[in-house]
Amino acid sequence: GLTLKREQPVEITDEFDVQRLCAERGVMYALCQSRQEPGNLLVVAYNVRDGRVHLQNFKTKLCRDIAAVRAVDGKLLATGLFTTDLTAAPANPADPRPALKFYDFRRLRHFFDYLGPGKEARLRDRTDRREADELSPLRWHYRLLLHELLPRADGGYTLVAEVYYPRYNYNNLSYAPALSNYSNLSVPYYTGAYSNVAGRAFVGIRTTHVLVCGFDRRGSLLWDNTYVVEHELLHDQLEEAIRTITLPDGRMVL
Repeated sequence: GLTLKREQPVEITDEFDVQRLCAERGVMYALCQSRQEPGNLLVVAYNVRDGRVHLQNFKTKLCRDIAAVRAVDGKLLATGLFTTDLTAAPANPADPRPALKFYDFRRLRHFFDYLGPGKEARLRDRTDRREADELSPLRWHYRLLLHELLPRADGGYTLVAEVYYPRYNYNNLSYAPALSNYSNLSVPYYTGAYSNVAGRAFVGIRTTHVLVCGFDRRGSLLWDNTYVVEHELLHDQLEEAIRTITLPDGRMVL
């Protein structure tokens, strides 16, 4: 059997279960989640070259689901459904880690470009009026498939995300689609509600447009853009439908 040149025992309490594994350039990562406190996450990093092990604990208010874990230049990206108080001051003011940053879709300059000038203007006017009247904000029901973060030469990152929704066929006259409040604005979100689920047949996953954002090394948004998929792009399962190519001059092609 295989033996390690150097082994280091790691004490992990029984409350943690391994959820996802990933690796990058000689380092293996394990993301563990507490059964007692789902928002309590533990990352274990193992260096296969020298046998060193590093543990780091992260706490969110709630962690409902962990979909995937990816490693990019020593940073671990966990994709899933999390909640935390983004407005709270850091518990330790001396903590060198940057604060979390939240970017609402409406704050992106080009996210709604796919709607066309008229529909986009009406949507932004509606959200501005709700904000002025101090009403609850509109909820954006978009599904995004995140690609691997693309590191740039200046230390920043480029994020590519595909906006998609599931398509169904219905063969019953009692069909009653439940669209979001933005259905008249052609927002591609479908709840899939139907009075007779047996009459609903899954067709595939349709990619509607692609969001591309540039961030600096501290996670501050530098720019964003949106590219519409003009021809119907349909897959039988959720997978990356768009490929990215980085040119020698730093530009990216989709």
